[in-house]
Amino acid sequence: MKRSYIESPRTELPLFSIVIVNWNTSILVRRCIDSIYNMNPSASFEIIVVDNASQDGSPQHIAQQFPKVRLIRNTKNIGFASACNQGFKASVGGYCLIMNSDTEMRSEQPLFILEELFRDNLKIGVVGAQLFFPNGRLQSSGRRFLTSAELVKTQLLFSTRIQIFRPKKSGSVNVHVDYVDGAFLALRRHTIEEIGLFDEQFFMYAEDMDLCMRAKKAGWKVAVTKDIRVLHCHAASARQNFCKILLHNAKNVSRFNSRYYGTNHGRFAYDVILLGMLLRIPLSMIRRNGLAGDYWAAFIKGLHCRKTFLGT
Repeated sequence: MKRSYIESPRTELPLFSIVIVNWNTSILVRRCIDSIYNMNPSASFEIIVVDNASQDGSPQHIAQQFPKVRLIRNTKNIGFASACNQGFKASVGGYCLIMNSDTEMRSEQPLFILEELFRDNLKIGVVGAQLFFPNGRLQSSGRRFLTSAELVKTQLLFSTRIQIFRPKKSGSVNVHVDYVDGAFLALRRHTIEEIGLFDEQFFMYAEDMDLCMRAKKAGWKVAVTKDIRVLHCHAASARQNFCKILLHNAKNVSRFNSRYYGTNHGRFAYDVILLGMLLRIPLSMIRRNGLAGDYWAAFIKGLHCRKTFLGT
């Protein structure tokens, strides 16, 4: 059933600019946009979709179904960080919200919640939400920086421990975290103007860590609110070229560690992630998820480019 949306004539700038990067996720991105309209019937916002040269008809479907959405069409896939920056530069809202194309808002009036949070907590510069898998299982409520110690836990010991909310009182609870997942990341325009946009060296992955680290170093706090729930299908675009994405992840997490903790930490991070790929091959075979070949290919390619990337 086709939905129609009625918007009042715009007499002032929108409060929120919502930027969505899309790459071949036609059905999911339309669900994402639907959820924004459905959950924020009276909020002030604009939606900007940056399409990274999709071949599945995404731009045409978005233009037809959502004529009010501002659509930026790239002729090639320039990566998540660069595409987000395109959206930032085209936006005019006082607050910016990054949403993955495979996410859906599941809480009522999330933009009002974000507005109130930013207004009442002037030191908070970046805000995330509780992310859930489609089966309802909690995916993330804030993350820790992927330091050497965290990588050993997650890549080698298969730790899936999630940061848990420990409310001190009833009502809205904001938890300060290291960083929030770029799948749903809100920030003040003033914060962007102070710390800069996403670093485009991070083609995909770790750009959210880098931005939150820069925000914290500039004196801003990074928080997650339990009052906003977001469904996240997780890696909907990434699985289209999983081997390449695994390599981007290894390089970018290594780059992050080198930048903030030193070259040796960067090299260690790269090697730990490569070893983690190797350990996941038999698990993938047992689970029959079709990813064993991608892990093996990424491991071999990662070894081949190790010397060039790490300079060793």
